[in-house]
Amino acid sequence: MPIVCGVYPRRAPASWSLHLKPETKSLVFGEGGGLVEVQYAATGFLLTKRSVYERSRWKRIWPVCNLQFGRANVPYFCQW
Repeated sequence: MPIVCGVYPRRAPASWSLHLKPETKSLVFGEGGGLVEVQYAATGFLLTKRSVYERSRWKRIWPVCNLQFGRANVPYFCQW
């Protein structure tokens, strides 16, 4: 999968790190569980394949910042 998240509790406000799709009736943890498509996931425990970011560069013009170390820094998580 190109993007996978882990579920974890948040402290404030007390909630989970994701929002399930309205049609999801249950979530199984541990043995018997598996991948479930979600509506929203926080990025605290997230695995994203590099190809997701590389493809997103073609959809939007991202600025290239900080070239001083010989490697471009692209602010993918910057909200504009």
